[in-house]
Amino acid sequence: MAQAARGIGRAAGMNDWTRALNGQPLPEPKYLTPKNVAQILQVSVKSIYRWLAADPTMPALRIGGTVRFPRERLERWLREREQGRPRIRQPRS
Repeated sequence: MAQAARGIGRAAGMNDWTRALNGQPLPEPKYLTPKNVAQILQVSVKSIYRWLAADPTMPALRIGGTVRFPRERLERWLREREQGRPRIRQPRS
């Protein structure tokens, strides 16, 4: 009875922890840490910071000493820098 009062065990109030334990996919985070980005790109965290310092177009949020990367903007930024794929040319008027 005390568990029900605290909301433990209710499916409607599942948090990320209980989803992970139940084998359900977790929602993708909106913001990534430098470590997350390094893991995705299979490089060191130091490389991520170096790229961030060298390229002001790399999408990042700096709040105090914390750096976060907006997932959607970072993915778009990376796609724009892919090499070896054909560029779609706009017809000239």
